[in-house]
Amino acid sequence: MLSELDLNLSPLQCFIGLKPLMSPPYGAAGDYSPPAAMTGENGGVEHSFSHKRPEQLKSIDQRLLEVVNSELQDCTPAPLWTELAGHDRVKEALEEDLLWPVLRPDPAVRPPRTVLLFGPRGGGKTTLMRCIASQLGAAFYRLSCATLVSKWKGEAEQLLATLFSVASARQPAVVLLSEVEAIEEEDGLRQQLQVHLEKTHRGQACPLLLVCSTRRPDLLKEPLLRCMSKRYHVGLPDLGTRRQVVLQALAPQGCSLSERELAVVLQRAENFSMMELQQLCQQALASIREEVRERERERKREIKTGLYCLHNNLLCTLNKPSKPTKKTYNNTL
Repeated sequence: MLSELDLNLSPLQCFIGLKPLMSPPYGAAGDYSPPAAMTGENGGVEHSFSHKRPEQLKSIDQRLLEVVNSELQDCTPAPLWTELAGHDRVKEALEEDLLWPVLRPDPAVRPPRTVLLFGPRGGGKTTLMRCIASQLGAAFYRLSCATLVSKWKGEAEQLLATLFSVASARQPAVVLLSEVEAIEEEDGLRQQLQVHLEKTHRGQACPLLLVCSTRRPDLLKEPLLRCMSKRYHVGLPDLGTRRQVVLQALAPQGCSLSERELAVVLQRAENFSMMELQQLCQQALASIREEVRERERERKREIKTGLYCLHNNLLCTLNKPSKPTKKTYNNTL
């Protein structure tokens, strides 16, 4: 199995020191019993995170605090872990590395606090972390570093510090910093992030999960990479995953494809990401809905035209002189 995983690593991934994802085998089938929190059966999760400390937030700039709470906190419902399409190998590694040590604490096992996800845009990195936060019963915050550098250029460091303060005070929390390569050229931001990563990595900061994601791991410098406890490659979906994504997108609308039609679509969408596949299905469904609406409008126009013709025919018939009947003629006499 190791040789098969090694083949899946590109020279770039090997160059930056990434290791193939390989989880230890489970025991017998009866030994594996996911907790209720992992299957979504119960709402609560018991874990060893610290309690909320809202008093820490009183000295923070209230305007930036409002930005974090309204714009950076992600309250989008997460799909169930078992219903998440594709990435089986990554999901298995995340489950064992991030979920199990918290849901089933072991003093001998310390869960990683800093994680790097890398892979193409639209591959599902954000969705994976949203699901992880949901399984842990944690608040989920996400911030694009590209947006941080462009939109908040004058207050980027203060906003990042506010985000970390809020996440630390409102435990448990998962923080996702996407497009992290964007701050490599910003000395102040890079140093600030690196300091917080080091504290979190060593367990000196409040217990939270800090995740960085990137499309370009080759642009990340070695000091930042050293702060990452774990690194996971989230690649493009394989054939089976593409099939699952397309079928899941079409099923709620009552649409289906034949096996031959589906095979052609999946073959032509070989290099599509998860997001691109979903957008493809949404655009196709939107075109179908527009075609149905146009046919309905055409049908209404035909009915209206038919009623207009019927009305004219009735008027024309009434205007024609009618032939006297025999009874009318006899009455006239």
